Amino acid sequence: MARGKLNLSELVRDGSVIPTSNTVDSAVVSAGSYYIPEKDENIVLMVSNTTEAEKDITVKAGVFFRADLGDLVVPVAASGSVAIGPLESARFKQADGSVYLDFETGFEGSIEVLKS
Repeated sequence: MARGKLNLSELVRDGSVIPTSNTVDSAVVSAGSYYIPEKDENIVLMVSNTTEAEKDITVKAGVFFRADLGDLVVPVAASGSVAIGPLESARFKQADGSVYLDFETGFEGSIEVLKS
């Protein structure tokens, strides 16, 4: 399954940043969802759902010692938003350092990936 790449925004200590918004494309969702190409555990996701139904986002378990805790499934309310994280690298990081995200079929909206 091909995954779409999400861009991230790095936070600045005692400063501000305008986060890069990534549109969640329903074609990519059905083809395997997205990945974050980041090797740091200081990641927070800001997810907005623009559909008229609650939809789930799943942060996939990785390959390191806390992966046995499994996936993290977070519901996002209809026309709502949710913050997820900070994400623990020992639970979610893949062998190449990326983090995999799956969105429920029909999910539409946006996601901002923030790194501190």
